[in-house]
Amino acid sequence: MIKAMLLDMDGTITKPYIDWRGLREEIGAPEGIPLLDYIYGLPGSERG
Repeated sequence: MIKAMLLDMDGTITKPYIDWRGLREEIGAPEGIPLLDYIYGLPGSERG
């Protein structure tokens, strides 16, 4: 049974392996808007 789960999305504990800036640039998401908010705001055909 899992009793706890630790998530570290911003690199506080471990070195992140996802290039969030690169991803943001690749999809054209502007700074200051959370990525999921940007993606959910896209037309359905662009969400892929």
